[in-house]
Amino acid sequence: MLTVIYAILGFVILVFFHELGHFFFAKMGGIAVEEFAIGMGKTVWGKKYRGTFYKIGLIPFGGYCKLKGQDDFGPVLVKEDEKDNFFSKPPYIRFLVSFGGPFFSYLLGFVFLSLALFSQGEQRIEATKISVASNHSVLKDGDEILSINGEKIQDWEKLQKMLLIDHNKQSVSVVLKRENKEITISYVPDIENRDIILYGKNSPVILDVKNDSAAMKDGVERGDQILSINSSPVTNEQELKYLIQTSPHPLKIVFKRVNTLYSLFIESLFYQNSQSLKRNPEIDKILGIMILEKFITPELSDGKKLLGISFYVPRSLEKSIVHYDYSIPGAFAQGFKDSFNVISASYKGIVYLIRGDINVKENLSGPIQIFSMLGKSGSEGGIFAFIKFAAFISLALAFFNFLPFPALDGGHMVLSIIEMITRKRVNPKVMSYLQVVGISILLLLLVFVSVNDLVKMAK
Repeated sequence: MLTVIYAILGFVILVFFHELGHFFFAKMGGIAVEEFAIGMGKTVWGKKYRGTFYKIGLIPFGGYCKLKGQDDFGPVLVKEDEKDNFFSKPPYIRFLVSFGGPFFSYLLGFVFLSLALFSQGEQRIEATKISVASNHSVLKDGDEILSINGEKIQDWEKLQKMLLIDHNKQSVSVVLKRENKEITISYVPDIENRDIILYGKNSPVILDVKNDSAAMKDGVERGDQILSINSSPVTNEQELKYLIQTSPHPLKIVFKRVNTLYSLFIESLFYQNSQSLKRNPEIDKILGIMILEKFITPELSDGKKLLGISFYVPRSLEKSIVHYDYSIPGAFAQGFKDSFNVISASYKGIVYLIRGDINVKENLSGPIQIFSMLGKSGSEGGIFAFIKFAAFISLALAFFNFLPFPALDGGHMVLSIIEMITRKRVNPKVMSYLQVVGISILLLLLVFVSVNDLVKMAK
């Protein structure tokens, strides 16, 4: 029940602030706001005040700010004699009204991140030493990353962001320390095929899965990390081999899997802003750090039980964890920086999806999964986990709505800019056509991501 309450609260907050941005700039521009709604469907509460009908819908998803003259599926009617009509206003006012929604979504995310920083501070892993497989073509186990493309690297979050978010599948120049010597190498990171992890005490990491093996048949993937077998923790090679050979079948194996584009970056942001770095399995799941439980029966070969995997075990090193507290100005400064990091990750995600660098089905989330994530972030992680996750979603919402696509706020802004430059009104029929086409495509996308959400959640 608490999960549902947090989820509904999260949706209401996100929608309210987005639509409030449109409402604010419309009122400032002298445009009549006919309706301001939170939720969809049948009206459960409504009141008209100063010409605007405020209402709460029965279905707690979505909302809208209905301006005079606007009709998403109807023709664009320009009525110059109606001074409070949206389309009778000059293009710069219409631009600001469209801009207001995503701008307020950004402000909400920025303020929420800053609030979490001020209330809890943050913890950073100030270590850049890495573990890799012994057969890695470029890197070696124990390398310490000093800089990437000339930019100094001092903590694990920045290392992951620089390699896997900013430069995915792009050759980068890496300066590292190896055996007390500084060397420079060229390296091509790949977020879908991660080959580096923090040099620390860790469980075995799958290096390869053989075709038609027991592990492959049960969906084990390269990069999965083995946490336990039959409830016994696995922290080294000897434990792994012993448990495979001596444990009763089928083996109940618990894996950790990084499953989304944002997981690496947001995981570090999420946990560094907490008072404790103690892992929370539910929060890991929310962030896309999946904890999988599989029952696998090994195959017999020459009297040995085999899963059909190769692996490596990272070496041990104490993590350098440093806690930072923030004053109010400091929290807002860091919150501003973190908010743009999230927006940057959103932009990179779109680019990687278009280029085919990452799996579309695995990295797209729709309203169903977001609803689940919002709810669990609060019920399992507490109020500040909820605030942080709501901040990430609000910032992603701001970025998405800024995209110059028909029917999105960014598309309306582009049309307003064209009118400001040409000093001519865009043909109303063209505007109506773009609106209908844009909304139709967005509805198809909504169906796709919703079905995809259900499939992922079923898995």
